[in-house]
Amino acid sequence: MLKISWNTGFNNEYYNAIFNKVKHTWDLLPGDVNFYVDDLVPSLKGDCRVIESNINLNECPSILSGNEIKFWKKSRSILSAIKQTMETYDFCIWLDADVRVIKAPIVEELIPNVDEIISVNNKIVQYDKSINKWKNPYLVDLGLDTGFIAFNLKHAQFKNFLNQYENFYRSKDILEIVRKYDTYVLDKILEKNNFKYLNLWNGQHTSGKSYCGFEDSNLEKFFYHYWGKKQKSNITTI
Repeated sequence: MLKISWNTGFNNEYYNAIFNKVKHTWDLLPGDVNFYVDDLVPSLKGDCRVIESNINLNECPSILSGNEIKFWKKSRSILSAIKQTMETYDFCIWLDADVRVIKAPIVEELIPNVDEIISVNNKIVQYDKSINKWKNPYLVDLGLDTGFIAFNLKHAQFKNFLNQYENFYRSKDILEIVRKYDTYVLDKILEKNNFKYLNLWNGQHTSGKSYCGFEDSNLEKFFYHYWGKKQKSNITTI
């Protein structure tokens, strides 16, 4: 039996505005669930799933701004989740707090194989190859959606991967990325090291965003990702 840990993160404001509306659907998840919180969430007092994220904002690189800071904080919560699960679990899955669980996922359809370091939905975006994609200001995004990431904690190179993920924002590589988002960081690490990973995307664009979301992948059978402000405003408790 595989040991699976599901993890997400939010603060009190985000909990009340977003996650509280989908939290009941997370009871469908097979395995243990953890909530990494940035501050006190009174509504979750006594909930054993709550873990303080303990993010040190003094460590946030000064070159980051706006959404880059938000995504750096997300990467730190993901890092905490990995570190707290890697000794006792086989897979650490990060699922964004703006995700509704539609039905109990068949985990075997979503997790990476033994030689794959992660699984993720990457709607690979076509772009002008004459422009360096990491510095390309015209790309809306790279296509990799970190709303779901399954980390293969038993992969032979996982500690190497984890070290790079933890220290990337302090490396010179961060200067090569036009948008210093967690999606860019993860994509860069995968490409730089030629890490094999499982892309859950089926290679088509039939609905949703062409560069983000769970559409056209195995994920859409089990989850709906309310990506972006417009979709979040339409979330209901149903």
